[in-house]
Amino acid sequence: MVKEMTEEEMMTQKVRDTDNLTEVKLSFNTTYIALEVFQNLPEASINLICTGWKYGDKDPKEFKFDFVDMEYDGEPNRSKRYTIDIKKAEKGVAMVIEQILSGKLFVGGLRTVNDLMDLGNWDAEVVDACVQCAIFGEVIYG
Repeated sequence: MVKEMTEEEMMTQKVRDTDNLTEVKLSFNTTYIALEVFQNLPEASINLICTGWKYGDKDPKEFKFDFVDMEYDGEPNRSKRYTIDIKKAEKGVAMVIEQILSGKLFVGGLRTVNDLMDLGNWDAEVVDACVQCAIFGEVIYG
């Protein structure tokens, strides 16, 4: 069970409501989102291979996902390993949300706040973008 988040712990995003020409302030619980959507990774990682995981559903501090990047440095026989903890996952989720809402990232058909609020819309492609943002600070594998 995820604890109730304080406003400081939530990612806050200003979004322009184009219909009413006003700005609204939204809060996304990035811990909750990461705990929910990262569960798709073991079976559905796309560009980085998920090799181990702890979901952290009882304690978010135990959340941990290990990845292997088989395309590291373009060398087919070299690989690089990465580990994502809950803080890195939150960072990746926050980056993807910000980039989608600002129109800088088009992934998984997500475009609006309503799209983002329904976690059923966060398919493997979207979660893969979160992983790349958590590891590299950007989406590098398209």
